[in-house]
Amino acid sequence: MRAIERESAEAKVRAWPRVPVGFLERYCDRTGLPAHDWPFYETFGLFRLAVIAQQIHYRHHHGQTRNPAFRNLWLAVNYLDHRCRSVIRRSAGS
Repeated sequence: MRAIERESAEAKVRAWPRVPVGFLERYCDRTGLPAHDWPFYETFGLFRLAVIAQQIHYRHHHGQTRNPAFRNLWLAVNYLDHRCRSVIRRSAGS
């Protein structure tokens, strides 16, 4: 049963929406912001979400909350960590 729950949670995380191609350019054009610092802000935002998810999962794991929706939140934490590292690797190559 545990493997089925894990597969289901992983599928939900993979289904998270991605930013459409060209979105950053349109956003920066409309706001007048430079795009060269975007990897920093993207990584920072993803890291903040990972910390929040980790805190919620920690509370669930230690019995401080009982909502079963938080059981597999560690998958989101790992996914967000992966995304942060990917952004850092991509930006280091530019």
